[in-house]
Amino acid sequence: MNRTRVVALCVTVSLGCFGMAFGIDLEDPGKAPATYVKMVKQTDKNVLVFDDTFHPFSAVTFDKLMGLYGCTLTDPSKVPATYAKMVKKDGKESIVFDETPSLYSAKAMHQSLSVYNCADAAK
Repeated sequence: MNRTRVVALCVTVSLGCFGMAFGIDLEDPGKAPATYVKMVKQTDKNVLVFDDTFHPFSAVTFDKLMGLYGCTLTDPSKVPATYAKMVKKDGKESIVFDETPSLYSAKAMHQSLSVYNCADAAK
């Protein structure tokens, strides 16, 4: 198994553990990338089917996925510089996420996940 697959597996497992630990649910599956989850009709009901293939995610995609679970980045200054940074544009500060699919270490993933605030986790 190559390194990309191993890291993708770690990211997927981290997201799954994160979701199970905090009991968060996907809020709007329709906004998720097709490579993440799809609604599938089974008998008389729709069910979520998560993609089980490995995909490298960019920070911008990962942030969008976290948003689907009701999670928002609270302090971009605490994430790795390769994940996101604050920039000033037209006198306003905004968060710019890296758009390059990357491999992240467990330490970098923990550092990034720890500064997300998840509304469902507070319930």
